[in-house]
Amino acid sequence: MFVRVNFDQPVSELVREFLTEDSNQGVSSEPAIDVSENENESVIVVELPGLKKEDIKISVENGWLTLSGERKSFEAPEITRVLHREIESKPFARSIKLPHRVETDKISAQLENGLLKISLPKAEEVRPRTIEIK
Repeated sequence: MFVRVNFDQPVSELVREFLTEDSNQGVSSEPAIDVSENENESVIVVELPGLKKEDIKISVENGWLTLSGERKSFEAPEITRVLHREIESKPFARSIKLPHRVETDKISAQLENGLLKISLPKAEEVRPRTIEIK
């Protein structure tokens, strides 16, 4: 295979050729999540790199947990020429149907290293329990 390189071509044009709009497919503005469960709670882990806790809102209503906020793009100094940009500054929202009834007053959330961990304690009536035989 031969590749023709034009050394007179500006770098920005080379970058544009290799990084077309098609290379941006599959990039979602919604944060990625993992959901796990044990006998006492469900845990939702959300990827939110670069966000501060002040930039995130969590609400629970009618069996749905909604997470919203806004990703901020990096602002390059004025003298810099941006060759390619995929990080957009735009709001996001993600709603998740709760997998069980939750004790809403005991929900907790922690943000550490770009990962938001939301603990959803199960309501007493949906927790498994052992029935004693008499």
